[in-house]
This record gives sequence, C-alpha cells and structure tokens, in this order.
Amino acid sequence: MDRQNLEPIEQTKRLVIVDILRGWALIGVVLVNYFLFFYMTPNADIPQNDYASHISRLVTDIFFTNKSRIMLNVLFGFGFATVINNVVQKGINPVSFFAKRMFWLFVIGIINTCFYYGDFLKDYAIVGLMMLFFYKADKKISLYVAIFLMLIYPATGDFFGNHEIMQTQQTDLSLYQSHNIFKVLSYGFFEGIKELYSLGRLLGINLFVLSCFLVGQYFYKIDFFRKIISGEISAKKIFWTSLGTTISVAIITNVVSKVFKSNVLKHYDTTFWLEFGLMLVFVSAICWLYKKNKMKHLFASVQAVGKMTLSNYVMQNIISIFLFSGFGFEFLGKLPLFAYITIALIIYFAQTFFSRWWLSKYNYGFVEWVWRQLTYMKKLPLKKSN
Repeated sequence: MDRQNLEPIEQTKRLVIVDILRGWALIGVVLVNYFLFFYMTPNADIPQNDYASHISRLVTDIFFTNKSRIMLNVLFGFGFATVINNVVQKGINPVSFFAKRMFWLFVIGIINTCFYYGDFLKDYAIVGLMMLFFYKADKKISLYVAIFLMLIYPATGDFFGNHEIMQTQQTDLSLYQSHNIFKVLSYGFFEGIKELYSLGRLLGINLFVLSCFLVGQYFYKIDFFRKIISGEISAKKIFWTSLGTTISVAIITNVVSKVFKSNVLKHYDTTFWLEFGLMLVFVSAICWLYKKNKMKHLFASVQAVGKMTLSNYVMQNIISIFLFSGFGFEFLGKLPLFAYITIALIIYFAQTFFSRWWLSKYNYGFVEWVWRQLTYMKKLPLKKSN
C-alpha cells in the first residue's frame, strides 16, 4: 500500500445533489441554532401578540427543527461510506485512517464548542468511530441494524436521559454575557463538554445518530442518490410514501394515547420517527425539483454552501459570538424570536454569495482544507491553479 497515492475524492466526482442537500440542511442548522439563542435567557417566551415570532417558530419547526440535523446525519453516513470505499480501493487500512480522521474532527468540534455550546461535530466524531464496526456490513445488515436502533431509541433515550450517573449544573450564563472573550469562550466549552459524559447523549440520542449514519451507508451501497436523479428510483414515489407513512404513524400514536386516556408513549417517544419520515419527504422533494431542471441559480447557490458545509457551520457559530455574547453586540435576550430567525436567514443568504466566490478561487472550504491535510498528512493545494 502506498499512502502517497491516497488523495481526497476529486471535486468533480462529488454528487451535485448530495451537496445541494447538505446546503439545504445547513439552512435549518443556522435557523434552529439561532432560534435556541432566544431561549438561552431565563424565562424567555414569545408574547401572545407577537404574531411574526409565532409564525416564524411554526415554519421553523415544520420544515427544519430536527429534520435538518437528521438529514446531515444521513449524509454524514453516506460520506463515511464514500471515504471508506476510496481508502479500501487504495489498499490503506480503513480503521486507522478513519480513526485519525475522526480524531481531528473531534478536535475541530471541541474548538467549535467554544463558539457554540451545541456543537455536533464532536458527537459525529464519536459516532463515526462506532461506524467502524459496520463498515464491512452489506446493504441489508446496514438497513436492519439502523431499523433496530430506531426501534429501541425511543426507550433508551428516555431511560438514560433520566438516569444520569453524574448530575451537572447549568454553566453560569454570566460567562457568556461577559465582555471578556475568554470567559465567553469558556461558557461554550464548559456547557458543551458536559454532553461528552451524558448517558442521555452517549446511549440515547447518539444511538439514533448512529442509525441515521447506517441509513446513509445503506444509501451509498444501493447508489441511492445517483439512481433517484437518473430516475431508476422514483423521487415522486418516495415523497408520497414517506408523507403517507409519517401521517399514518402520527395518527396512530395520537389515537393510542386517546384510547388509553393517558400518554402511554411517555416513555417511548416516537417523535424522531416522524421527524425522520419528514426528512425523507424533504429529501425526495428536493430531488424531485432538481430533476425538473428548474431554479438552477438557487440550486447552484445552495450547492456551493453544501460544498463548504464544515466551514460555513463553524462560520455561523463564530458570527454568533459577535452578535449575542457580551463581547459583541449583546443581542442576547434583547430581540424577539422573529429577529433571531431573520438574522439567521441573512447570514445564510450572505454565505451563498461568499461560498460561490470562495470556490471560484479555492479547491476547498478553509476548515475542510485543514481537516483534509491533517487526515491525509500531506500538503494539499488550497488555491486553484490557473
């Protein structure tokens, strides 16, 4: 095996629709993250007559809350399988290679946690290591294990969330509201790092994340995204099937609760099943629209953001420090929810222009470039050659 021949997957071989989906998911990430800043302050609530905020929250909840993260989870699993296949074809040990890749992602995640306590990169690094137990699994095993984990998640998430070994206190919000940048960063670090030893996180929500990663691996093994664009798999059929199934599950759970006149699903919350179903609805809808070859400029802009998912995500969190913390403009707790959502949309809109400009001159987003160099242990050209 020759590590010198190991290179990142060529940009021209990336699937356009996958980058578009990543870009779409990132809209939801910034909306939900900034949405959560509104609730960081004690007793934060939307006034009854603030209709703009109520509507913006409703739209965010329907189209983005959880759905965007689940979509990114699936796409990460797809990317995992893509990278592993590339490494195996070059004769490199995929376990040692990917373990190193996840180590550096964890480091980037810890740094990003300082900017935003809700960082999910460190979780991806941990669950990514779990995926090494399944990288040889065929498509059926990947799907069956994913379904099994989704079936047990509603029970494990509730159980481990209520049986923490180590109880922690809320990090002092005054650190984030401080004018000292180091105190601001320490708030994100200490609040975010607590999740690393949370049983509810490690054995609860991360099991669901792992199931999504396995679905992404299953999609890779059946060539899902290429086939759905070529028409071999019907986007229209997946859309209506996913929508019908999701509505049916929602109706059934609601009927069960009413028949037993109590919340029998209190300890078996199926909410994430519904969110996963809606995620498939949105994925198939985007693929359906893309196949119609319309809104080319919009899709090109979203694709550019998706090619720089890591850089744009970190950038969103860095910007939040200057907007909401005591070191910046101190908007935290001073704006209606609608304003937080509007700011998030403006930031994403600006990132579409920035991403297209950046990629016209450079091969990768800056954080992607750093991560690739650390992973492949070689200098990679950032700037495009003439």
